[in-house]
Order: sequence, then C-alpha cells, then structure tokens
Amino acid sequence: MKFAIKFFVSSFCILVMISACVPTPTPEPTPTITLAPSDTPTPAFTSTPTKTITPEPTFTATPNATATQQYLSFLEIVQKYYKNGWISSDQGKYKHLEDVHLELAKAGNYKWISSGIKAGRYVVRTTVTMKRSGPISTFSGCGIKYDTQMYFLGQDGKVSNVVGNTVSGQKFYKAVPNPAEYQFTLIVNQTASYFFIDGKWLLSDDVRKIAGANYFGEWGMAVISGTSEGSGTVCEFKDIEYWAVKTP
Repeated sequence: MKFAIKFFVSSFCILVMISACVPTPTPEPTPTITLAPSDTPTPAFTSTPTKTITPEPTFTATPNATATQQYLSFLEIVQKYYKNGWISSDQGKYKHLEDVHLELAKAGNYKWISSGIKAGRYVVRTTVTMKRSGPISTFSGCGIKYDTQMYFLGQDGKVSNVVGNTVSGQKFYKAVPNPAEYQFTLIVNQTASYFFIDGKWLLSDDVRKIAGANYFGEWGMAVISGTSEGSGTVCEFKDIEYWAVKTP
C-alpha cells in the first residue's frame, strides 16, 4: 500500500518567552511562546504549506508475510496501552512503514513529511537518530506531528508539545549527545494524546473540555532546525510502526 508524501515548511523564528515548564505529564499549559515573523510571511507552527513536493512515495507498507511477526510483537504493546486506558480498544490494523530521512539547515523553521494517513485513534512508534551541526538549541530536534500539534525532543534534552504558536507542555528528559538515538511513541485517542521516549511517558494533552474538538487528522515525522550551519538538524526515522485502533 502506498501513501502520498507532503512536505511542509513553516517559519518560526523564535523569540522564546517561557517562564515555566510543565513538570509532570499532565496537560497543564505553560506560558505562550511568541514567535517573531521571519523573512517569509507564513505563520509559525501551522499546517499551511509554503512548498509541496510529491516525489515517489516514501511511506509504503511492508509485505504481509514480513508484517506477521511484527504484528504479533506490537500487539503485546497495544494490549498494555489498552489496559492502562490510553487507547479505547486493543483491536485494530497494523502497518510497518518505510524509513524516513529529514534534514533542515534553516534556523527557525521546521519541515514534516505526512504519512498520508488521516485518523483519530492510533499508535505510532519509531526509532529516531538525531544529529546536528552548530550549537545546541531548544528548537532544534526531531518529532512527530499530529493534526495541528507536534511533540518533539529538542537537542537540549527538553521534550515539548507545540500547539499552534505556543508550547502547551514541556519537560526535561535528559542530556542529548550528538548523535543520539531514541524510540518515540505517540498515542492518539480521539481527544487525548500521549508521548513516550524509550517507553517512558513524558507528556500528554487533551481537548476533552472543548466541545466538538478532537485530534482527527494527518500525522507524520518532523525535523525542527535551530541552526543554518552545515547540514543543520538531521532526523532518521526507522522501524516506523503504525496501529490503527478499531473504533469501539
């Protein structure tokens, strides 16, 4: 099965004003990050594309025979998430997707590649290798974008959940070497989302108190650049696993 590719680049030259960070994995909002305009008029952290490229599809499903063992292994993890109440069912469909390479050397920008999959209940897990040129930056790292939000790990060790132009949640994970490799997991359960690194739950968010709101939309991998030096920020996403949760 093939999936369409979309690349989006948004400017977010950042004048950061953060007076507090969220200390626990609850969706307590932190102060707004004000993003100054750059040399392009595109609003920061939006899904409005400034450039769309459609090469040969990168995201494709692996053959069924190969996916069988992967399915059984991932099912055990899904059952754990279901028991913890993070997803509404342990039934669903599994896909193993091809690796994704993203790099960006344009300070104050991010780029993402869509899986072409629109959903509201799912689990995504991937192994991520992060590399950088230039100095350490909070807004330079790798992440997973979902609907209009994005979780990412900055190269300063901070994990953030970005909603529009604000960081709604942030927590220090640990010092990040260069290069570094981690396992990211994103759970989206219609009106709630959860982000894990190496199996540790770090941040969550929800829109349950907002009438009619949910996280149904496209998801994909993202690179955030805080430097224009060399190759900038490089993100390699490997072993991308996707579980479409059956609607209860």
